[in-house]
This record gives sequence, structure tokens and C-alpha cells, in this order.
Amino acid sequence: MNIKKKKYKLLSIDESGKASYNHQSKEFALVGVVIDEDYKTRLTNKLAKVSKKYLGADEFAIHYSELIRKRGVYSALRDNNKEIQFWIEILNILNNPKIIYRFIVIDKEKAKERSWISKTIVERAYAEMVKGFIKIVKKEKMLGKICTESDPSQDACLIRVHNSFQSVGSKQPSITGGKYRKLITSLSLVNKNNLDPEIQIADLLGYTVRLKHRLDKGAKTELTATESKKLRLVERVIQADKDSYITLP
Repeated sequence: MNIKKKKYKLLSIDESGKASYNHQSKEFALVGVVIDEDYKTRLTNKLAKVSKKYLGADEFAIHYSELIRKRGVYSALRDNNKEIQFWIEILNILNNPKIIYRFIVIDKEKAKERSWISKTIVERAYAEMVKGFIKIVKKEKMLGKICTESDPSQDACLIRVHNSFQSVGSKQPSITGGKYRKLITSLSLVNKNNLDPEIQIADLLGYTVRLKHRLDKGAKTELTATESKKLRLVERVIQADKDSYITLP
């Protein structure tokens, strides 16, 4: 008897900024990267090849704070020409129709005016991210798995959102709790040692998405060559897919 293998979409989420009003970040953002499960190995190999070429590392593991400071393995990017070529190749990999992006940005100043507490900020952001993923898997007639790398204190917020969808579903997009349970089959919480390529990609674009929001508000800032390239990628994604970028409140 032939059993048809179920096809999955993977949503990997990374955060940028902090929801706490005591933190200096002006925004809290989530970046979601969606790929077909069977594309994951190819994506991993592409990123690993660039990592080996420019960083001398066999695996592509991004820690953004070290990357921008060019510490450790990233010290190889202190060579300006090498850094430019590294980002050209990375962004060429990211600029691929096989990769779907979802960007959620919450303006903390506006959230404070609405009397949102930090937990509200995080849960609203995760709820929008999951809603967007539901739309994608329903459209593609596939199943979904969710993976996130976040502060452990915020994992509970995603779990609450996930449990709420499992229990009562959602009005927009329209889905019952029972249908959600069949559609989204797993939720994984991972730490910084996780090397899934989608998580690494999400980590690369978090600050850029927050920067876009700031620039849209009229902020003046001098962009590095790297951030300019990343910003152009984000803008192309948003222009091609109006559902990819949501700002709250």
C-alpha cells in the first residue's frame, strides 16, 4: 500500500529588539522565514558553502552582535572587499521565491499610548505571525511546523498564542481550533546553538526590518553598505508581497 507523504511548510521565527519599555530598542520585531521542508537541505548547503568560502567555517551560524562587530570567526570580514562579496552571495541566496518572509513590527511608543504591557506586545506580534503562516499553509494545501528562537521568558507568550488557536481557532483567517490542530502539527522552541538555516536567515534581517520602520517614520540615519543591501532586499520582498509586512498597533 502506497502512503502519500505529507508535505510541510516550516516557519522559523526570530526576534529583534525587546518588548520591555526599559530596553533602549524603539521597536519589537519578529522575522518569519517560511520554506518547504524538502528545501531545507539545499538551503543549508548553499549557506554552508558561503560560510566555508569566506569565514572558514563548515557551518553557517549567525550571531548578529558578533557579526556586526566582526568578532571571532567573523573577523575575516574586516577585509572590506571580502565583506562586500560575502553579503552579495548571502543576499543572492535569500532573494529566492522558494523563501517566503513575514515581518511584524510593533512601535513601542504607540503601544505604550495604547497601554499595552510587554506581554501584550509579544503576544500580538506572535499572533499576527501565526495568522500569516496559517494563510500560507492553507493556500498551499500543506501542513505546517513552527520553530522559534527567542528569550525563554517570551516562549510562554508563543505557547499561549498557539494554545489559543488550538482551542478556539481564529476569525481572521477563518479557522476552527480543530482545523488548526490538524494544520499546524508542531511547535519547537530552540536556543542559540540551533543551526537551522531559516533561523539564521531570520536573525540576519531583524535589525533591518526595525530600521525600515524607523526610516518610514522619517528618521535620519547613515546606512552602512551592508544595511543598504539588506534594506533593498526587504523592500523588494514587501513590494512583491503586500502581506509580508505588518506594523502594529
